[in-house]
Amino acid sequence: MKNQSKFEVQVPDLVLYEDQLSTHCIDLPGQVWKYMNLASEIRREVDRCRSRLKSVSLNVADRVRDTPEMFGIEKLTEKALLQVVEAHEDVLSVEDEISDLNHKLGLANNAVAALDVMKRSLTLMVDLHKTGWFAEPRIDVEGREAVEKHETKTVRTRVKVKAPKGRTGKK
Repeated sequence: MKNQSKFEVQVPDLVLYEDQLSTHCIDLPGQVWKYMNLASEIRREVDRCRSRLKSVSLNVADRVRDTPEMFGIEKLTEKALLQVVEAHEDVLSVEDEISDLNHKLGLANNAVAALDVMKRSLTLMVDLHKTGWFAEPRIDVEGREAVEKHETKTVRTRVKVKAPKGRTGKK
């Protein structure tokens, strides 16, 4: 497990704030690139580990063939050879490394997928802002008429016509 420390997958910030849409739009491509690049690097390391697994397995198999009694084998058969190779600690160590890297690869791919969902949500939020969705609440016709009637009534009660001085309004 020599190179795994450089492949730490952190969860991307997936929260969208309405007042920071432009920042999200600017930051999103960089985040997607970061996780796609990380997934690619992990895939390359998995391939290297698989090659190393083949090499280690062949080395262990050669040692078992040379000295089968050291590995507790009385009669060397392909089945016995395969069992010893699969159970050898060097082979198991490389297999564990591959398993851990595959897990990290899955996390990186999930981060890319989550950022893709975030992109879709961000696109929808921007579209809503363009249409004025957040500008004011939508009121049905009856509600609008009630608000206009209330505003008219309120304005009339505030504006009282005063007669000019000297006139009482009586004849």
